[in-house]
Amino acid sequence: MPPRRRHLAVVTGDALAVRPYAQLLNTSAWLLYEADVDPATSDPELLAWLLALGDRMAATGEVTLAAVQTAAWWLERSDAECAAFAAAARRSTRPDADAVRATADAVPWLRRLAHETLRPPALLGAHRPVPGTGLLVPAHLETEPPALVARWTTVARSTVAAFQGRWRVRDPAVTAALLDWLAGDAPPLLVVGERGRIVWDPATPDRLGPLRAVLRDADAAAVAAVRNDLDAVARVTRDFRAAVVEPSALPASAAGALQRGYGYLHAARGLVAYNLHEPGMERLHGPPLPYARAMVAARAAHEWAHLADTAGLAVHARARGVTPAAPRWPTPSTRPSPRRRRRCTARPPRTWRRWAATERPAPRWPRSRCAACRTGARTSSLARCSTRPSARPTCGTTCACCAPSIRRPRSGACSCATSSSSSTCARRSG
Repeated sequence: MPPRRRHLAVVTGDALAVRPYAQLLNTSAWLLYEADVDPATSDPELLAWLLALGDRMAATGEVTLAAVQTAAWWLERSDAECAAFAAAARRSTRPDADAVRATADAVPWLRRLAHETLRPPALLGAHRPVPGTGLLVPAHLETEPPALVARWTTVARSTVAAFQGRWRVRDPAVTAALLDWLAGDAPPLLVVGERGRIVWDPATPDRLGPLRAVLRDADAAAVAAVRNDLDAVARVTRDFRAAVVEPSALPASAAGALQRGYGYLHAARGLVAYNLHEPGMERLHGPPLPYARAMVAARAAHEWAHLADTAGLAVHARARGVTPAAPRWPTPSTRPSPRRRRRCTARPPRTWRRWAATERPAPRWPRSRCAACRTGARTSSLARCSTRPSARPTCGTTCACCAPSIRRPRSGACSCATSSSSSTCARRSG
């Protein structure tokens, strides 16, 4: 794996409070446990291997194959490092500690594997490759990788079953509270089930049968989380609609909008849809993943922003009492006094260029409306403003280089142009 920055999510206290093997923040975080970072139950060698293992799981989406697929890790480890890993594996109290100990027992034969680039074998034909890893398994070790995978499969299933058993509690009162809220408040959103079938629609808020059937076997903690997620989506949607200048001009959906994720803009209904059976989220079993609610709200805002951009609508900056931020650098419309001598605005000053080099995304200097600038001409740093009183302007134009609006009589011939090649009247040049 190439070097990169990722988050570390450490589960403290109850190890079964978070779904095992979950890929947090869209696979941008490693899931660790308090025991993994405690010197009494871990070791730097164990922690480093867990990070490499998490990388493999995030890249492939596989849990049970990861221990074999990361076998190249052991080709570069010393005897002392392998011994430290084995000792830490015996002390580990992770929910799937048995799988870690099975890997420690397999280290002796894992270190005897070959690799296409790290440890090329003398005879390539006598080895069986592990697809996508570069690993080569000698013939006399061909039964070992499947056995390790089988052990990992057993432990992983028991770990997930322990998590589900920890939260398998039904509470009809929690489900009734959710249904009553939907019927009474009618939040502007859709609840969908398998294959995208709408199970609750604000157009018919009292039709609760399909949703009640889906929630019949849901855990109480999961139903409470669904209620809070839907409230977050409704709040974002209502705030957006209150801020839109022309709500009637909104299209049903943005072009190419994805119909999956934490929430998505329904292609036909123009409302954010919340899928109870979204793959990889298990919204009906156990508590939600850390930061999931914030991600749901962010996704709803993201979908509405895409729609506003597609529709070309403006949004009131002060709709919620937010004062627009002042520009971080003067633009041509906020230039200082026209009596100052300055460069053409088609070329930003050096201090602005230095500031812009540190910004991401890089800002763009506004193009001037001056005719001389449009043709690529560059005025001298000592050029006078074309509307300066010394030029005797009478045409009533505004100089694009300074942008102040100076009223002058509009009758008569223009006499503000000078003979200087570095100063041109914007009106006459146009």
